[in-house]
Amino acid sequence: MNIRNKFNFQNVIKNIYSFWIEYPEFFEDVLAVTKKYEDDRFKLSGYSLNYRNLYRILSEREREPEYISLEEYERMQLDVYNLRIKDPEAFDKFSRLIRKYVVFEEHGLNYSDFVNCLYKANEWISQKSRSITSKLLDAMKINDIELLENAIINFNSTKREQS
Repeated sequence: MNIRNKFNFQNVIKNIYSFWIEYPEFFEDVLAVTKKYEDDRFKLSGYSLNYRNLYRILSEREREPEYISLEEYERMQLDVYNLRIKDPEAFDKFSRLIRKYVVFEEHGLNYSDFVNCLYKANEWISQKSRSITSKLLDAMKINDIELLENAIINFNSTKREQS
């Protein structure tokens, strides 16, 4: 991540976290599609042409594919199309979120920076989830997470039956 963007990263991560709060399932789907196109270059340098192509499609700023095969680009387009169809409202909001921060100005992020923020937000979400789960297990005096999972499933089933 560039030093010129260091002040934006926390805001981006917080906004991605807020997006997760509103659309948790869609967030997981975006994360899965993003990880599908992760490459070694991103792992080594933090920059990826795959992500550049994918996030141009996600942000509705499509151009000709850069440095990837047409087949790979078409797979990306199909994955993005499936996201759009699954939840159009969440897709539009996520697309706007990308466009808000990935701008071609001095203080804008690039697509790989945005993906880094997405991964950092996911780490934060995972940490918070583990902490909440641990506190819940302690408060309920449950030693086995499977018992908690079964209690939640039973609660949801009972709630649906009452509706």
